[in-house]
Amino acid sequence: GVPMHELSEERRIEMGKVAKRMAEEGRLAVSNIGRDADDEMKTLQKSSSMTEGERDDGQKEIQKSRDDYSKKIDEAVKAKEAEIMEV
Repeated sequence: GVPMHELSEERRIEMGKVAKRMAEEGRLAVSNIGRDADDEMKTLQKSSSMTEGERDDGQKEIQKSRDDYSKKIDEAVKAKEAEIMEV
């Protein structure tokens, strides 16, 4: 492997900020996808292609997926921060 120099504390902190920024971008993307899916279900329900109950069930599933992916993002960034800060 290629020998790597130890990262300075300042560089570690900067990399941690980058990881947090990437995580926030990921959470925003998950939120936007969920919002788009919610909007699509409302359209389907208004056009009678989907019942209100089906829409409500779908929205619950979307929220569960949003929560699951946000949790995965949070866990990944915490693990990456811990890895970055190891000396």
